[in-house]
Amino acid sequence: MTVGQDLHAYSLDETKMWAKKKKLSPGRVRGTKDGIQFVAEGGSDKVEEVEWNFFESALKRKKLAVYGTKEGWMRIMRKRS
Repeated sequence: MTVGQDLHAYSLDETKMWAKKKKLSPGRVRGTKDGIQFVAEGGSDKVEEVEWNFFESALKRKKLAVYGTKEGWMRIMRKRS
């Protein structure tokens, strides 16, 4: 089975759970209004940590969702129709 066959949209609660398990935080790409991604513990020069409410509103504004598998693989992608 390939990863693509098992993808489903995570709820925000599922996203938070997997992020916590993986020691990831929501982040915004520096120099962008709402370019979002996850940032690893310890931070990054290119990504600043943001609050979950900012992350959620950026997902909605940009029509994105966090997709993943039951094993916890995650990716931010454009919402599927």
